[in-house]
Amino acid sequence: MNIILVPPSDKEFEEAVDYYNDQMPGLGGQFYDAFLNTVSYRAVHNRTYIC
Repeated sequence: MNIILVPPSDKEFEEAVDYYNDQMPGLGGQFYDAFLNTVSYRAVHNRTYIC
């Protein structure tokens, strides 16, 4: 399984996690986990997934 998060997406993702944590503590972590679960699922079923 290969997961590649290109630098512009990585920065935007980190900002989104911070935003959700500012809205409600812990929400950013839930968003992070949901994102990784989704990307991992896609990577397993598509071999390589680039976002």
